[in-house]
Amino acid sequence: MTKVFINPGHSLEGKPDPGCSYNGIQEALICETIAGALAYNLKKNDIDVEVYQQCDMSKTSNEQLNKVPEVANKSNADLFISIHMNGFSDTSAKGTETWYHKNSTGGKKLAELINAKLTRPFKNYTFKDRGAKEDTRNLLVLRATRMPAVLTEICFISNVNDANFIKNNVAAVSERLCEAICEYFGKTVKENTKKLEIRMEHQEEDKYDLYINGEVKLIHNRFQTCIDWLSKHYGV
Repeated sequence: MTKVFINPGHSLEGKPDPGCSYNGIQEALICETIAGALAYNLKKNDIDVEVYQQCDMSKTSNEQLNKVPEVANKSNADLFISIHMNGFSDTSAKGTETWYHKNSTGGKKLAELINAKLTRPFKNYTFKDRGAKEDTRNLLVLRATRMPAVLTEICFISNVNDANFIKNNVAAVSERLCEAICEYFGKTVKENTKKLEIRMEHQEEDKYDLYINGEVKLIHNRFQTCIDWLSKHYGV
């Protein structure tokens, strides 16, 4: 079965690395939520997933980061996606950009698909298209992973309009990411993946509350338990 490795950016619980924080959004936490919704949508489309976020609180941020490509390379995944938010002191900066390694044809293809899907107009908002970009920062998760890999900066949470949209539209954004990945593999998205609004709220360590269409279904369960519950009750 086709498999995707999903890496929500920065550290679980934001410790020691929360990423950026603006407008009431902490990057690490919202990336976890998007990853959970994306994992569910991919499984509904017969794509296996593995989700890993930096989580060893006894290690420094850099030591935690080094483990991400290590775990990814052991996963036998066909694709790697790292999910992030952007932030900048100039709050007028906004939009979506997706990075790929210069030597990765597959990474470039996926980055272009992701940016095209995320910057297509949503019902009430459109992200500025900042482009699919060749990595100029020598990002570890792009150069050290052995499968096609991308790092997507979905929007600028330092921009109030981008931030307000992502706060309330995690489900729609995760659906667009799923569409891009399915298209990469030549798959048609199953329509029934778009009928549920899934939210996973992180509580502590590897514990989450699971909401379906605003109704709480599981409280204080492991991430994988939530995914397994979704599989059992919604026919993955």
